[in-house]
Amino acid sequence: MSQNDDAVVRVRVAVITAMQFAGPEATEAVLKAIAPIPYRGNLDAYLQEVIPVIKDTAEKALQPQLEAHREATRIAARRAAELDAQTQKFWRELEEFKQMKTPKTPDGADILH
Repeated sequence: MSQNDDAVVRVRVAVITAMQFAGPEATEAVLKAIAPIPYRGNLDAYLQEVIPVIKDTAEKALQPQLEAHREATRIAARRAAELDAQTQKFWRELEEFKQMKTPKTPDGADILH
């Protein structure tokens, strides 16, 4: 493997490793976007050329996933607020119940005893 091929392979491996969380479609989109960029013997110049392409392509590829996660977060937050309100209501009702007086019989004895 030539030095040129080695540099390109290392970048591709880094992309695959870094994007494992994103799934194969997003990873493949990034790999396809950087494939036409030639390596001209200067790693720094190559990286300066491929990194913006990687960043832009990854952002576009991940956008649907990000939106889905944001929506799921909004739904979870609404549900958490509902559950919190229900819990607060339960505790209020429990406190009210605890404050209730036990009914008495006509002779003054507790009905429950």
